[in-house]
Amino acid sequence: LQKMNKELYGHHPGVMTIAEESTSWPKVSQPVHEGGLGFGFKWNMGFMHDTLEYFSKEPIYRKHHHNDITFG
Repeated sequence: LQKMNKELYGHHPGVMTIAEESTSWPKVSQPVHEGGLGFGFKWNMGFMHDTLEYFSKEPIYRKHHHNDITFG
């Protein structure tokens, strides 16, 4: 993955790579020269799950669940 990202970013300026990563594994989006995997972005699976859960509720009840998507 490091080699792939290094080659992609080296030969194609403006390219975007995104890792789908559901653990807290460090350095997914850190540059390769800093020991990372070199992805440009990391998709936060927890955010996606929380957002889908929030919007699955009837709109009238969502006001009681704002904290489900606004915590930090």
